[in-house]
Formats: sequence, structure tokens, C-alpha cells
Amino acid sequence: MIRFIFGIHIHQPLGNLDWVIKKTTEKCYIPFLEKVSNFPFFKFVLHISGVLIDWFEQNNPHYLKLVKKLVQSGQIEILSGGYYEPILSSISKRDRRKQISMLSQYIKKQFDYKPSGIWLTERIWEPDVVEDIARAGLRYVVVDDRHFIVSGFESSELHSYYINEFNETRIAIFPIDAKLRYLIPFRPPEEIEEYLNNLDKDGFPMAIYVDDGEKFGEWPGTHAWVYKDGWLDKFIETMGRLNDYNKVQLTTFSHVLEECSPQGIAYLSNASYMEMEEWALPARKIIELESLKKKVGDSPYIRGGHWKNFFTKYPESNRMHKFMLLLSSIVKKEKNRKAEKPLLLSQCNDAYWHGVFGGLYLPHLRYEIWKRLSETLNILSSDMEKTEVKILDFDYDGKEEVWVHSESSSSIFKPSYGGHLIHHILFSSGNNYQNTLTRRFEAYHKKIKDAALEKSNTDTETNNEQKGVPSIHAIDKELKVPPHIFYDWYERNSFIDHFFSESATLEDYEKCDFLEMGDFVNQEYTIEQDGETIVFSRNGGIYKSNRLISTIYLTKIFALTDGDINCHYIISNAGENSIKTRFGIEFNLFFGFLATGGGRMVLKGETVDILKKISLDDVSSIVVFNDKQNLRFEIVLSRNCNLFYFPLQTISQSEKGFDTTTQCLCFLPFWKLELAPGEIYEVNVRWKFKKP
Repeated sequence: MIRFIFGIHIHQPLGNLDWVIKKTTEKCYIPFLEKVSNFPFFKFVLHISGVLIDWFEQNNPHYLKLVKKLVQSGQIEILSGGYYEPILSSISKRDRRKQISMLSQYIKKQFDYKPSGIWLTERIWEPDVVEDIARAGLRYVVVDDRHFIVSGFESSELHSYYINEFNETRIAIFPIDAKLRYLIPFRPPEEIEEYLNNLDKDGFPMAIYVDDGEKFGEWPGTHAWVYKDGWLDKFIETMGRLNDYNKVQLTTFSHVLEECSPQGIAYLSNASYMEMEEWALPARKIIELESLKKKVGDSPYIRGGHWKNFFTKYPESNRMHKFMLLLSSIVKKEKNRKAEKPLLLSQCNDAYWHGVFGGLYLPHLRYEIWKRLSETLNILSSDMEKTEVKILDFDYDGKEEVWVHSESSSSIFKPSYGGHLIHHILFSSGNNYQNTLTRRFEAYHKKIKDAALEKSNTDTETNNEQKGVPSIHAIDKELKVPPHIFYDWYERNSFIDHFFSESATLEDYEKCDFLEMGDFVNQEYTIEQDGETIVFSRNGGIYKSNRLISTIYLTKIFALTDGDINCHYIISNAGENSIKTRFGIEFNLFFGFLATGGGRMVLKGETVDILKKISLDDVSSIVVFNDKQNLRFEIVLSRNCNLFYFPLQTISQSEKGFDTTTQCLCFLPFWKLELAPGEIYEVNVRWKFKKP
């Protein structure tokens, strides 16, 4: 007889659309529990993230009541984890223990059950998490069998559990069987029965399956397959028959720990599941890896990168993460318990990475993270009496940034990168107006440009589709995307200084190919601080056909008051030749309505379509309304300008195909600039926030 541990993990990203969670609950979460609750022999393991727990508490307590009933009857073993589903290795040890403690305490209070094990978010393993798991009173963790294989173990050694130690603490580690993850629920139950029987014949003590509960009704094609076509009924019937014949015993991790000895000791490399490691690589390295695998075949030692590479791959993710760490250190120092909850919420993993899953490309998920970070900082700032200006390396790149922080707002400038504004939170809106996303090449863009997706006809799991449903990684993605994909050669921040060709058009600007003549966009500026005034300056050049025409000395002087930003520009021709060019100040802005809806824009007194490209002249101000927040934002210009505008869109991959998503609104007010040697040009720009 073989012991069969069957487990599911359910989670929804922080900030996910309410109707999506409601639909998933009704077509997936509840039907599964209601079905298996009729079969007491069907013991299984369940992990529910705190994000979902909070949603169930407010919107569907029936699910939690059903869980409690099954826990008390002994049919379910509940797993702990980080309450808000953080990547444990990406947060401080203090926050790790707090996150785990929150979920364990909730389980104890709500279900009258003390958890023994932990679900590891995205199965992302680093050895030092052992200490925090053990000190939280937990006995085991669940990871992929691949974590063992890349560390030198054979597949045949992974139908049991091992012991791992770190810093004089130890826990048990259970490897999830990859074969079962691809069989359940995608293949007919008789194939699963055959696999379990073969394990039993070969003398293996156990089979371990834990995976996303969304497979049972929410993933594409699975609701019909699992429920309407009867897969779940047939699976339970099969397991019941094997149980009656004493061939398979459905059990739990805790029972196995009591009944079975470990296989031995195991030390594992940093790891996650295979796809995650590939997604973490730079885009062109993903293509190289795919090519290498085609040449030499799959090998556990041909693998991708570390999960934290997402912070180097995407500066937008890194800024969220490092600002979270900064606030965490302040919360710890000030022992501000009120600020703890929004801080821990901001650690929810989904918006920090991008793959088939992952939510970095989803504005509503990034918005929710920044909203929680804003809430945390607002609590910490409530007692501030004046504006503080701090020079610090907040993003860990070895170069200093300028943090201007008051009771009403938080702004960060990056002198080493064009003197850009890279962060501007207004507490009254809870929004980071620099929550933008740069258009960059992704590995799957090659497939789009080739107008075809690679199809595998050799995988036996996808050959006979009439007998099953494909895994989400095997689904062919629909090619409903525009024919053109544009990329940016600089980051989409604000107060970006352009000197560019008089022949450039709006379409050139949208393509990010508008014949830049200056060397100011992403180069280093010097910084001076005079009280609350910040001065950035650069001695740069104007070029034509790679030939220096003249030298420009540019100064921009920032003053921040009550969330508003005033910037005074002084441009001096410091060379010996006259210059004739255009000067523009680019603003890339994220508004909450890009996540929630309800926005409009007014130019020259008329409401315009936010989703349409616009080229106008004689513009004195730009006004954007967020009607849901009853907030008016205005850019006021001291000189009337010409304006290029377009909504920036990205093409990204998701579990359902390819998505076109508006990430931010891009404005380029510009002026014709003709300066003789020694001549000076000045212009003032002001951001104003107020209630209409």
C-alpha cells in the first residue's frame, strides 16, 4: 500500500478584481470542497492565503465554514505560510516571522487547529528560511522534487521526505512529485491509478501531490473537464476503490511524520519551479536557454535564474521592493504597530514578478501594492511637522537618490539617471503617480513577431487531448495583438529632459524614436540642496550626426509643497555656436483610474479621449480628473507649448494569451528653442493636485 498525500493551495493576488475572485469561488473553490466533503476517506491538505481568507470573511464565509467542518472531522490538514503570500526570502526575518505567525494564529483561532507545516510561496527556496520556519513552531515545508534534482538527487529517491538544517534548527522537507502535478487533473484518473500502482510495485512509500487549487475549475478548460465531464467524480471513485482494496491510503503530512522515518538529510540549492527560473532571466537569455534545451535536451543542470533577478530585470519591481524594505526598517525602528498591517499587505508577491502568472504587467496589482505602501508611509508621517530631504541609496544600486518626504507626499528623484522623478506618492489619493512601466523586449515577443507560437507534438501529455485537458503551460496562446511592438530606450519616469529634432512627429514619439539631439535623458546630473529646494544641473551637449554642435548648461530647480511640485528650468547655451532644436519635458504618469476606471482629461478647455494619441499646439495646461477619487491634477506651464500625447501600452503574456494593457499616460510638452551663444531660456512647470 502506498501513502498518497493530496494537497491544494489557493490564492488570489492582492488587488485582483472582485468579480474574478467571486467567479473563481463559485466555479472552483466551493464546488471542489462540496464534492470531496461527501467522501470522508478522501483526506487532503489545504493552504489558503490570507488575501483569500480576508475576502472570504467579507464576501463568502460559507467557504470558511465548510473548511472548519472538514478540519474538525479530520478530513483536512491546514498548512500555514506567510499570511499575505510574500516570497519569504525577499522580506526581512522579522516580517517573515510576523507573516507566518499571523496565519498560524488565524488557523488556530478560526479552525481550532495548530498547523504543523508551511506552504512556501511559489516554492521559492533559500536555505535560511529554515530557521524562521522552525522558530515559528512548524515542522515541515513542501517544495518541488526539482529542488532536490538540481541539487544532485535522483528522481527515484524522492518518494519520501528528508531533513534539512540551518543554524542549529531543522525541519522536514517533502518533495512534490512533478509527474503527479501534470497528471492531476489534466489526465484521466486511470492514468493516475496506473502511476500510483507502479510506485507501489516499485516499493516507494509515498506519493506527494500539492498544487494550485485553481486547476480544479478556474484554469482555461478545467471547469468543464473537472465537473461537467466528470473528472472529479471519476477520480474520487478511483481513489475510493484503491482505498477499499488497501492499495492507496489518502493521508496527510503530519500523519506521515508520525508513521514514517525520513529518507535522510538533504541540503538544497536556491530554487523555484522550472518556469519561474526561466522567467527570471533577461529576455534574450530566455531565448538562448530555449535554444540550448532544443540542442541538448532537458537537464536539471540547465536552468534559469534566481527569483530575485526580477529586481534587476525590472527597475519598477525593484523600486517597489526596496521602498517596502525601507518602510519595514522604519516600522521596526519606530515600533509602529498600526503601520504593520499595510506593510505586510504590500509584501504580497504577485505584482513583483512577471511570467505566465505574476502581475507586474497588471496595473491594478501594482496600484494595490503602492496603495498599501502609501498607507504605511502615511501612518508613519502623521506626526511630521515639516518636509524632510534625505540623500540615500534606496534602490540598492550604489548611487544616491533624493527622498523628499512630508506629511502629505513622498517623492524620490534619481540624479544619476537624468534627474528624473521616479516616485511621487500623494497620500490623499494613495497613488504613486510614477507607478509606470517601461516598454521592453520580452522573450515571447519573438513568437509574436514570427506570427506563430512553437508547438510541441512530441509530448504525450498533449497528444491525446480528447482524453484530457492541457496544462496551462501547454495551451496555445491566441495571437490577438497589434502588428507593431515598440520599445523604450529610457525608463518611463517624469521630468525627462529632451532636445530633439524639429522634424520629429507624434508617431516618432510614440515609437520612442524621435531623433534625440541631447545627452540629458538618462545621464548623470549634479545635485545641490538649499533647505527644501533641490537643484539638479548638467553640462551636456547638443549633437547632430554624432557631431557636437554646442554645449548646454541645464538647471532644474524643484520646490515641493503640500504634494505639489514646482520646477523652474534654466537652459544656457554655453558653447560657441548657435543651436536650433526643440526642448521638451516628458512626463509619464500613472493615475488610479488606469486600475479602477473613471478618468478624463481636458486640453485647451475641451475633454479629450484619454485612449487616443494627440498632437496640439498653443497648450498652456494639462488637466486630468480622477472622478472616483474626486481629484484634479494639472500641469501648468509658464510658456504655451506644443504637446505630444499618447497612452503607453504593453504587450504581455498571461495564462489566457496575450494582453494589450495601458500602463501610463505619456506627455511631452515642448518648445522651439533657438539660442545664440550665451543666451538663456527659462520655463516653469508646476504640478497641482486639488479637489475640483
